Order: sequence, then C-alpha cells, then structure tokens
Amino acid sequence: MGPFTEASQMRYSHTVGDTKVYTGNAHRSWTVGAVPQGGYVLGLIIEACVQHQASTKLPDPLHVTAHYLKPTSLGPLEVHVRMLKSGQTLCNITAELIQKGTTKVTTQSIFGNMDPAAAHPSEITMTLEPPSPLARVTPFHTPPSACSPAKVFWGLNFKQHMLNAYDETIAERHDRLTAAGTGDGGTEQGLWAGFVDPSDKLSPSALAFFADVGPNKLAVSVLPEDPQVWFPTIVMSLEFRAPLPREGGSLSTRTLGIMMASRFMNAPQSRHDISVELWTAPGEIGEGKELREGWREEQRCLLVAHQMALIVPAAVNVKHAQKSAGAAAGSKL
Repeated sequence: MGPFTEASQMRYSHTVGDTKVYTGNAHRSWTVGAVPQGGYVLGLIIEACVQHQASTKLPDPLHVTAHYLKPTSLGPLEVHVRMLKSGQTLCNITAELIQKGTTKVTTQSIFGNMDPAAAHPSEITMTLEPPSPLARVTPFHTPPSACSPAKVFWGLNFKQHMLNAYDETIAERHDRLTAAGTGDGGTEQGLWAGFVDPSDKLSPSALAFFADVGPNKLAVSVLPEDPQVWFPTIVMSLEFRAPLPREGGSLSTRTLGIMMASRFMNAPQSRHDISVELWTAPGEIGEGKELREGWREEQRCLLVAHQMALIVPAAVNVKHAQKSAGAAAGSKL
C-alpha cells in the first residue's frame, strides 16, 4: 500500500439514524505548512462516500462541492454520510468532516455510474471526442516521458511522495496571455505530476488531491519573492469527467497532467479563482519512452475543478495548527 493510499484510508464505524459514520486520520505527511492540504482533506470525504456507495448501482462520484468552514487538524476525524435522494441514474449525498464535535468541511455530492455500458437503452448518450473538431484535446504538447523531473513546490510536506515536470509549451501560452497590450491577462500553468510509489494509484480521492496541488501562478506572480503566505481554500467543486485509466492500458495509472488557470483577484484577503483540468498521461515522467503520433488525441480529461481561495499570512497557518495541537492534548474526537 502506497503512502497516499494508506493516508487516505477510511473505515465504517457505525450508523446513527439515516447517517453512516466513517473514521480516519489526517496525516502529517500530507500537509501544506502545518495544515492538511485541502484536496487531501476532500479526498478523505470522497473516500467515505465511495465506500458508502460501493455496493450500489451508482458507485462513482460525478460532482462534489465542498465548503471549508475551518482548517482540518492532524489526527482522528469522522465523516458523516447521509443520502438525500436516490434515483435510477443519480443520487445526492451530503457528507461532513467532523473533529472534536466541530464540522470542518461540508460537502454535497452527486453519484452515478461512469461505465458507458451501464447506460439505459433509452438514454441519449452523446460523447464529444476526437476527431470531432469541437472536442477539446489535451493542452499538453510534450509528453511526460520527454520531461525531466522538477523541484516540487516549497511548503508541500508531501514532496517526497510526488514527481512533477513542466511542459514548456504551457509557459509559452502564459507568456502570450500576459503580453502587454495584446494578451488577455490572467495566468496559465501546466505540469505533469504523479506519485513516486508505483502502488499509489489514481483514484477519486487522488484526483481531489491533485486538483489542489498548486500553487496558483496568479497569486505567486503578484507577490514579492519568497512570500511568507498561505493560500487557504474556501470553496472547491469537482466534476469527474471520465473513467480512471485501467491497469494494462496505454494510459498511466499514477501520473496525470494538471492544467491551472486563474483570471481574477479581489479584496478582501486577495480572494482569487483557480480553474483546473486534470488530464490522463501517456506514460511516466522522465522514462524516455517514444510515443506514436496522435498521442494527444488519445488523452481524456479526468476532472474539472473550480476553487475560491484567499491569500493570508503564513502565520495564520501555523496558528491554526498550534491551536489544534493544544486542543488535542486535552480532548478526544
């Protein structure tokens, strides 16, 4: 079991009325500064919901919206899962992450079945894929196999578990966006990223984690060099677009492409937007494998994410962690 898989484990505990309770732990290795990364935290909730739906005909998350009420603390946690409505093709689920009686994150999810074979014969099943000229093709032009591993971002305490590499063609797109007098403004940033441990595989929880890897290039661009800041997530929505790659196929099961764009920033607290697309990868970072022509058209968008985040002093991150540690010394979950 890989480090991410182990740190994302959730277990059914008990049922209270119409709510099922799952337990887990927020691990220190998956923090930004001193606070668990927002995508990792959302992944814990998604894992509980996936377990809740595992034996049903609607096992796959299609859309998740999370509101982060308070920073999650290290240590034990509960996820309370409740079915709001269940239909033939879609169901609505609410879930809350709770620590020491305090709700830290609340989510609304839609589950369904992403297997095309599960579609009812009467359904309209249209799929927009290449060679249709309307189909979106991966924004990456350089495959991960031809890229050299790069240094993982500062402040990410899970950097030893990650590989990443930059596609320079995305940097060229960013330069065109910011060209004075001619560009549209905003920022774009793209990188290949994946787990170091081969036993850590892409999963719904892993997609939530990678959707929040950052950092946001817009925020970094307007800050002074070596800024002592934190980018807390306030709201994040995920839309799962395609089934995960399977073992033995032509697509990687532990590496993907992350395309990030940001357009706006406003007061208060430098509130800004982040839009993310997660794309399949045709191989692993730096492996040197040559790819046949047309590999870009074979990639699929796995997830689209939208986020509202803030910029606050890094001391706020540390303060939350210290406060949580002090409270943990004298209380239980």
